[in-house]
Amino acid sequence: SFGGACFVCGRSGHRAADCPNKQRY
Repeated sequence: SFGGACFVCGRSGHRAADCPNKQRY
């Protein structure tokens, strides 16, 4: 499981690869 904060949006509960706010190219 992922215990840190997402470095894309700063919220905990998901990693950057799963971040719904991440811009995809």
